[in-house]
Amino acid sequence: MNKKFFTFTALLIILSVLLGACGAPAAAPATAVPAAPAAPAAPVATAVPPAAAATAVPPAAAATAVSPLTAPTAVPPATVPTAAAAAAPQQLPRNETLYIAGLQWQTPVNFNPLNSNPDWPGMGNHLLTYETLFAFNQLTGALDPLLAKTLTAVDPATMQVTLQDGTMWQDGQPLTAEDVVYTYNLAKTQTDVNFSTLFDYISDITATDAKTLKVTLNAKQVNPGFVKNFFTQIKILPKHIWQAREASGKLSQFVDIAPVGSGPYKLLNYSPERIALV
Repeated sequence: MNKKFFTFTALLIILSVLLGACGAPAAAPATAVPAAPAAPAAPVATAVPPAAAATAVPPAAAATAVSPLTAPTAVPPATVPTAAAAAAPQQLPRNETLYIAGLQWQTPVNFNPLNSNPDWPGMGNHLLTYETLFAFNQLTGALDPLLAKTLTAVDPATMQVTLQDGTMWQDGQPLTAEDVVYTYNLAKTQTDVNFSTLFDYISDITATDAKTLKVTLNAKQVNPGFVKNFFTQIKILPKHIWQAREASGKLSQFVDIAPVGSGPYKLLNYSPERIALV
C-alpha cells in the first residue's frame, strides 16, 4: 500500500510541474509592465500641442482687432466740418429750404467761377451767387435783365449797357461799372478763362459813369449776337477782391472757399454731404 501511495504522490507532483510550465507564458504579460514603453505612450503635451496653442490667437489676428488704420476711418478727416460749418446750424428749416440734387460729386474744394471745374453753384449758368449782366430766356429767346437793366444799340458797332440801381456785393460794397470792365478785361490778361475769345468780337469796353458801360464791337468781325451771348455767360467779379489775387498767378487756379458774389444767395457752409446757401 505504501508503494502505491508513493507512486500516486509522484504522479501528482509531476502533473503539477507540467501544469505550471504550461500556464506560465499566459500569465507573463499580465505581470510584466515595463517602465520604458509606458513613458512615450501617454504624453500629456499632445492634448494641446505647442503649434496649436500658437495658432489659437496668432499675433496677426490680435493686431487687426484694433489696427491703427481702422481707428481713424471711423471719422475720416474729410467729414470734419469747416469753421463756417461748425458755427452754422446743422438743421435748416424744412419749410424754408429747397433741396437740389445731382450737382455735388465730391467734397467741395473750390467755388472759383473762373476755374474750369468749380463746385456748385460756381459752375455753368447757375446764377445764385455770381451773376451775369443778363440772363438768356429760353422760352422767349430774349435777354432778361439781371445786373443790367437795359441794353441799347447806339449804332451798328456800339452798345450801351445800364446797370440796375442799388447793385451791391455780398460784403456790402457797391457793384459798379468798373467791376464789369475789370471782369471783361480779364479776357486779355487771363488767357485760360472760358471767355478768352471776347476781344475777337469787341474792341473795347469802358465805364462812362458808375452805372453805364460803352461796348465797342470789333469792326473786323461785327457780330452782336456773339456779344450778347457773352453778356449772359460772363459772371461779374468784385474788383476790390480779385485784383489783389492776380499777384498769386493765374486766377483760374486760385482756390476760393469763401465766395463773395452779387447774387441772392451766399455760401453758408459745406460738407461732403451738402452745400448750403442762404
